Amino acid sequence: MIVVLTVHSDEEKLFEAIKNGAQGYLLKNIRSETMLDMIRGALRGEAAITPGLAGYMLEEFRRLSRNLPTTTVSRSRR
Repeated sequence: MIVVLTVHSDEEKLFEAIKNGAQGYLLKNIRSETMLDMIRGALRGEAAITPGLAGYMLEEFRRLSRNLPTTTVSRSRR
């Protein structure tokens, strides 16, 4: 299991880490208790991503979804 602990909130680094198998991406400025809870969650198979970074991911997903051809979106809804 890989959880990235970094000072970089750069979207590209976040997506690169997730694409390469990271179970999480945490910024070093979060509280220790929160970090430990998220790492424990990652050990249970949960995504260890802070809400702000999860927001970046959702926005990117929405952006990419709007750019997909209609036939691709239709197939995935079946």
